[in-house]
Amino acid sequence: KIEIPTLTGRVVAVCAVVANAPDYPIQQYDKVLFNPKHSIPVDFEGDNRLFVVPIDDVVAIFRRDA
Repeated sequence: KIEIPTLTGRVVAVCAVVANAPDYPIQQYDKVLFNPKHSIPVDFEGDNRLFVVPIDDVVAIFRRDA
């Protein structure tokens, strides 16, 4: 049994390449589950933690259909 550490977070921004690619259905404000292994932490403000996450490390996307 292999355990992969994962974190959840909200997408703040998506690069233009990913936003325009139909293969990546990720959008700004989506809630995601991601593997933080290759993520780059960025100091932001207070208790908020911001990560730059490679698209391949996004494990799941949680979105309510409008």
